[in-house]
Amino acid sequence: MFTLWLHGSYKMARIDELKANQPQNAGGSANSDTDATRLRSENARLQEQVRLLMAAESKLYTLQEHLNKQQLLYARLAEVSRVLNTLLSFDEIGSVLVHFAVYEFNFERSLLLLAKEREYRESFSSQTIQFEVVASEGYYDNDEKEHLSQLRLDESDLPLPQSTQDTGSLRVQSDDTDPFADTLRQHFLMNEFFVFQLLRKEEGRSGYFVVGNTREQARYQTRVEQKDSVTVPLTSLAQHASITLANVHSYLALERERARLDQMVAERTRELSEALDAANEAVRLKGEFLAKMSHELRTPLNSIVNVPAALVSDYQEVEVWYCTGCDAEFQSEDDETETPCPECDGRLEQRTVTVCEGDPAEHLRFLKLVKQQGDHLLHLVEDVLDFSRMESGRVSLNYENISVKQLIDDVQQTIRVSIKNEIRLVTYDYPDAEFCFSVDALKIKQVLINLINNSVKFTAHGGKIHVSAAALQENAIDRYVRFEVSDDGIGIAKEQQQIIFESFRQVDGSSTRAHGGAGLGLAISKQLVELHGGRIWVESTPGVGSRFFFEIPVHPAQRFPSSVPPASISSPQKRTPRAEDAACDYSVVVVDNDLAVLAVSRRILELHGCSVVTVSESSQAFDTVLETRPDILILDLHMPGQGGEAVFKQVRAERLLDNTLICLSTADHTEEDAVKALGAVWLPKPWNAQSLCQTLNTHMKQRISASAFESEG
Repeated sequence: MFTLWLHGSYKMARIDELKANQPQNAGGSANSDTDATRLRSENARLQEQVRLLMAAESKLYTLQEHLNKQQLLYARLAEVSRVLNTLLSFDEIGSVLVHFAVYEFNFERSLLLLAKEREYRESFSSQTIQFEVVASEGYYDNDEKEHLSQLRLDESDLPLPQSTQDTGSLRVQSDDTDPFADTLRQHFLMNEFFVFQLLRKEEGRSGYFVVGNTREQARYQTRVEQKDSVTVPLTSLAQHASITLANVHSYLALERERARLDQMVAERTRELSEALDAANEAVRLKGEFLAKMSHELRTPLNSIVNVPAALVSDYQEVEVWYCTGCDAEFQSEDDETETPCPECDGRLEQRTVTVCEGDPAEHLRFLKLVKQQGDHLLHLVEDVLDFSRMESGRVSLNYENISVKQLIDDVQQTIRVSIKNEIRLVTYDYPDAEFCFSVDALKIKQVLINLINNSVKFTAHGGKIHVSAAALQENAIDRYVRFEVSDDGIGIAKEQQQIIFESFRQVDGSSTRAHGGAGLGLAISKQLVELHGGRIWVESTPGVGSRFFFEIPVHPAQRFPSSVPPASISSPQKRTPRAEDAACDYSVVVVDNDLAVLAVSRRILELHGCSVVTVSESSQAFDTVLETRPDILILDLHMPGQGGEAVFKQVRAERLLDNTLICLSTADHTEEDAVKALGAVWLPKPWNAQSLCQTLNTHMKQRISASAFESEG
């Protein structure tokens, strides 16, 4: 109104100016007409200027309103961007995005399609990303909602034209007749729409943002046209959404990584906790084992230490006179130096002799007790050493072909000696046929002996133990031998039947248990069976008895599944005949720095008919051997100064001693292979009289047979 008033005032001032300049003569009528015409023309021009100014004012007002709306829109866009940046849920982001597009831009419908995170991760291997609707806004009937919930689109279903790759948008208008546009109309349920792609840096599209109208409602909504006032803020909104979604993807990836690390830490913590529990249990079991072993070792040692002390007290040293002529002895408190022998008139001399004042039967009983306790102590030590070798993986299997009958016969003979004072009946049953299989016979015997001794231990006097073996065939190829040791003893509870095969475990682990032992026999048996590729188990009922089974493949190649790593296996060889307890009528040289070992060795070998020379210094060994040229040379592998291996090599270098059988004696079972590699016979410590003579007999007979065969050749 102010502008109109200004133009009216200007017009009146202009008319007054014209009137003032008009001539004041009466004869000026002609000029008056000219001035009137000029005034009308000027008036028309001024009116046109006023109209143009009013039109410009209207446009300026309209532009001001548009700018105010754009300012409000961008303010709302900035606010929505801030809200989006605070969200960490795809559903919430989608809901804000489509709601803003419909109610701020005045579109009828809006959709957000995203690649699901799981499918997105898998897409890098399959090269296919599948998108689905995660949010929608606008009115949809039930059928349309069902359609959107099932909509799945691949990247190939939304190929943006090359010309729109820079803007990242696709515009489909109502008059587009492209078949691709019709397909998208059916997917999105819109007639005209914008499609904005949502990108993740260096990873391609993460989704699509779609806004548009149906044909029926298009005239009431913002039309899908190329207008900067619409496309620019929508593009900005899509870019903000892309950044937000990328941040959420990164955040979720970090959360997944954190969860994975938390899970790894939890699993590692659990593993460490289990390992700690296992270590504590192992410490407890080993402590319990040491307590048991202390009791088990001290019990036989009590007899071994005290019995000799008791026996020694029965021996006295006395002074006697003996005849130098007839060796007769006389006891006298007087000086008999000048008195002749009453038997032969020979000269008498005085000497000191040891006299036993005890009962010989009692001495014999005590000596048998010492031997029994020594055997028991040796068995305990052997169990511990066997277990140690198995734990360190130093056990090898020496396969040989042996009949089942022969193996059980050998076990029966051993058991008969070990339990001859036990009042228990042990019976045996095995195949009549000479069924043979390839095993390490010594180790399978050890398993059977362990099981039988275990049954003897837990079976009352008068009980029965039965040992049987049967050849079975699982299919046309797999054949195995099943051994069974059953008894009518105290039995084993169900919950205890697994732990008895574990190391250091017994049903009764207390130090006051009624039955002795180190608790290693069954653990050793299990490992020996599994080394053969077999399996072992027990069936038992408390108060009724137990049945122990183990199965061994007939051939080493046929193995049952086992977690135990395969042992080193030597080639099958012909079985060596058993050596009998025949006398060893050989000349023997024993070299050892332990005088007790030399004394015992001399006594044992001389009792079996050998002539023995003992040497306590390794430096004298070679000269003694060269002088006597014995049939057998027994060397201690570990001697001070010059060791047994050095003496062995020195003797072997002397060709005149090729026929001498050389045995290297050591208590370390891990040195067996090294001794055999030298070409010597391994003699394990400790050894008893029977095993020593049996070993010497066996190897000497083999050597004699080989020499005879070479002579005939």
